[in-house]
Amino acid sequence: MDWRLRTAGAQGPTYYNAYVARLSVVIPTRDRRDLLQQCLEHLADQSLSASHYEVIVVDDGPHSSCTKTVSGSNVRYLSQPPAGPATARNRGARAAAGEIVVLLGDDILVPHDFLEKHLQWHEEHPSPNEGMLGMVDWPARYLSSSYMKWLDRSGLQFGYQQLQPGQRLRYYHFYSSNLSLKREALIDYPFDEDFRDAAYEDTDLGVRLEQAGFRLFFEPDCRAEHHHLYELEGSCSHRRRVGRAVVLFQQKHRSFANFKWIRRWPWPLQTIVGSRPYRSVAAFAERLGDLDLIAPYYYLRNSEAFWDGFREAQDEYRGVRPIAPDATRNGPPALRELPPLSVVVLTFNGGEVLRRSLDAIFRQTIDTEVEVILVDSGSTDGTEDLDQSYDVRMVRIPNDRFNYGYARNLGFRSASGDFIATVSQDFVPRGDRWLENLVLPLASGADMVQGHALPPPERRPFYWETRRFTFTREGRDFRRRHNDFSLSCVNMATRRDVW
Repeated sequence: MDWRLRTAGAQGPTYYNAYVARLSVVIPTRDRRDLLQQCLEHLADQSLSASHYEVIVVDDGPHSSCTKTVSGSNVRYLSQPPAGPATARNRGARAAAGEIVVLLGDDILVPHDFLEKHLQWHEEHPSPNEGMLGMVDWPARYLSSSYMKWLDRSGLQFGYQQLQPGQRLRYYHFYSSNLSLKREALIDYPFDEDFRDAAYEDTDLGVRLEQAGFRLFFEPDCRAEHHHLYELEGSCSHRRRVGRAVVLFQQKHRSFANFKWIRRWPWPLQTIVGSRPYRSVAAFAERLGDLDLIAPYYYLRNSEAFWDGFREAQDEYRGVRPIAPDATRNGPPALRELPPLSVVVLTFNGGEVLRRSLDAIFRQTIDTEVEVILVDSGSTDGTEDLDQSYDVRMVRIPNDRFNYGYARNLGFRSASGDFIATVSQDFVPRGDRWLENLVLPLASGADMVQGHALPPPERRPFYWETRRFTFTREGRDFRRRHNDFSLSCVNMATRRDVW
């Protein structure tokens, strides 16, 4: 990059790239129009020329009035079905024109020189493996609340108080409220879209970037204000979502984070602090603003909420496989490199679950041509007419000619895609990046990709679903004959030339 010093006036130097270097500010939002409006107004009043930065707002909701809020020549608006801030930030990063991406919350208000400071820092640190975390404060008027004073002091939300200027930070300080990094780092290492809440999705990315050699540094002079006034109940609701996200994070990084520090309060302490007399003392202390008396009650309530969410998610995320250490070392190939794809589904009276599966397939966000082929073996419940309501190609065979090998070969033979994915009619893809994640390894040279399949959260798995039939003689004999190797077409992809 060719960065040039533009001016050196009374307000200090202003930096910009003389050619194409720009900042792209990515803001996920959902149903917070007024806050977003204030955020955009502050971003419009920047010392940095508007021609050297853009703002990308990604609306994470199907019915929102945020469109009317977005205005300005350098502001772009994107929308998506509800999928969470991780998906929204990925979409914003892919659409970004700037070499540097600033991650910002829609409830963050920034000063006049905010973007200039981010740009100047990256001019001094041009490596794609380096990023900057700025400071986030609550407005002074918010700290008049005893709960907000405690939350600020506790470090439960952010841990800025212990950080030093220029300090190299660990993964757990990867706060996406005021953080900038090179766009290529986000493209190579995107947010994990399994995280659907604003909880631990940034910590997960911090882990993977740290393992890849990324360095994050703290710059307290680049300040912003967090305009989110918490009360106890709202904070507990957030801690419940954090508890859910921790289970998923733990499953994905078992060897990296065992969470041995997670402990419930001893029951005698819970009994005392949660008792009616202590609650009365806490209410009195809240009126007095005595944090020493009320802090145990605040801690207890947040701890209980965390554990409620943790228990809720344990069954849902049981069996999620950890990320392989080198799974994304070189980053995924660019989406434009993917060839046409075919998705083949065998059907027979698929009913409502098949329709849910098709809805999920057609919601996939993947930048290549995708065709869907249904191989139907004599359905009589309306499945045979799905080509009238879905953009699918129907291949029909008599019921008495059906067997899995014949039907699947027929579907593969009818497919025109270079990559072929095949799923069962009762498999419902999770998230709108399922297909991309399934076929990307094929673009990197893999012959076949086996995806995971979990029972729905509301149903406990059968024993053999988690044990893979290894307890049966048939299963043991099969694995012995095939060198302990097997595939399942419930959720699988291969290259056409391999088939």
